[in-house]
Amino acid sequence: MRRLARFEEHCQSTLGIGDSRARFSTYFLRDSLHTSYLAQAFHLVRVEQFLELPLDSITAKQLRQVAGGVGLPRWPGVQHVTQPISARFQAVATREAESRGIARVHLDAVWWSVSRDADALTPKAP
Repeated sequence: MRRLARFEEHCQSTLGIGDSRARFSTYFLRDSLHTSYLAQAFHLVRVEQFLELPLDSITAKQLRQVAGGVGLPRWPGVQHVTQPISARFQAVATREAESRGIARVHLDAVWWSVSRDADALTPKAP
C-alpha cells in the first residue's frame, strides 16, 4: 500500500495529475476486473458493483447526453474534477447502468464499442 501511495504522489507531483489516487485506483481496478486471471485471484467480482465509471471528456459527454443535459455541470476537465462533481456524474452513470443491467464501471467500454462500430460502418472516402 505504501508503494501505491508513493507512486500516486509521484504521478501528482511529476505529471501534474490532480487527485491521481482516485483516478489511478479507478482505472487499475477496472482493468484488473477485465483481466480474468486477476479478477478470479482477487475475487474482484465482489466489488464490481462499487467501482466507479472512469470519468473523462468522452464519458462526461455521454452522461450529459443520457441526462438530457439536466443536472450535470459542464465538464471541467479531468484535472479539475472535485468530489461533488464526480458524485453527480456517478449518480447518472449508476442510473444508466441499472437501466442496461450492467455495472457502471463498464459503461465506457459500451460507449467506446458503439463509437468504434459506428466508425467502422461509416464509408471512407477513396
